[in-house]
Amino acid sequence: MVNAPLFNLLSVIAEAQTFKDWVPLMYRSQILYETSHFRKLGEFCIKAPWPYWNRSVYIAVSAMPVKGENSIIVTMKSMEGDTWLGDKLVLKDTAKCTECDVHYCSAYIETIAPDK
Repeated sequence: MVNAPLFNLLSVIAEAQTFKDWVPLMYRSQILYETSHFRKLGEFCIKAPWPYWNRSVYIAVSAMPVKGENSIIVTMKSMEGDTWLGDKLVLKDTAKCTECDVHYCSAYIETIAPDK
């Protein structure tokens, strides 16, 4: 439960490049490509304690408002290979990080009250 309007919550989530400023252990968060407010590719890296390598993940995120409801569906999945949407080349930083996978993560976010 988040005590904020849906728009405020989604505004914070959409600013993925700021995650490194307020998520512990995250040292890189950037949006690599953005085709719209609802479709983005991001890179996120966290520091792992020794003897582990740092971890990185390249996540493709899509969101879609639900027609007739005050809600949205968000889906996330790791990028496969080194291209996104068939033509956008991504140069992955695998020398300093171990790449992780996110397999089909999704969320249904709805307003249950004007401020919740």
